[in-house]
Amino acid sequence: MGLSPLKVKKLIRFDELARTLSGLELYPAPTHEEIEWHWEWEEAIRDAILDGSLEAVGVVSVYRRGGDTQEYMPPITLEDFDPQLDKLTATFKQHDIYTWLKESGNSDSDIPDELKGVASKPKHRASGSTPGIEAQDEGFTINRHTSEGIELVALVCRQFWSTYDPDDVSTAPNKDQVVSYLVEKRGTSKRMADAIDLICRPRKLQTAGLKNSRTTTRKSP
Repeated sequence: MGLSPLKVKKLIRFDELARTLSGLELYPAPTHEEIEWHWEWEEAIRDAILDGSLEAVGVVSVYRRGGDTQEYMPPITLEDFDPQLDKLTATFKQHDIYTWLKESGNSDSDIPDELKGVASKPKHRASGSTPGIEAQDEGFTINRHTSEGIELVALVCRQFWSTYDPDDVSTAPNKDQVVSYLVEKRGTSKRMADAIDLICRPRKLQTAGLKNSRTTTRKSP
């Protein structure tokens, strides 16, 4: 496949995602079977939003078409979404889509190339990174080994630390954000979520947090 804007886009709309996954082509006119396959993918994306396995950026809205007109009625709930009747608006990060598809059991060969733009192996290793740690198409590995914990560490790094600026500590996520995401969205235990946050958090931020939270118990003379 040649150049495609989806290969470089980091944000993908719901309708673009559904068409890419279903392979629906608007021209020539699709068959009824192709349209039904497209509707099934729209429902699958909706279900992923509901169960938390695919997180949207910003607001998710659903509008029901009014009768035979092209006008849409006021928003309805996501649970009531019907792809044959309704219009769903949502935007997703490309790497979140890729993670969702992989965690759903899909192999790289089954995932459209347009959705693997941020999952390719880095061209160079960042300064200070550890030899043997690799981010590959099939997952995150350390010396060719992976586990649920390693995958969650990689996920947190992508989800929360990709925009971190070491010169600006305000860009760092706080612990509650990371732990809540892992417990509520990924179903990890509180203990494991705390450990993953500790692993991902730079030492200087851990130290700063300890200093800020320390209380003095000794009375002054």
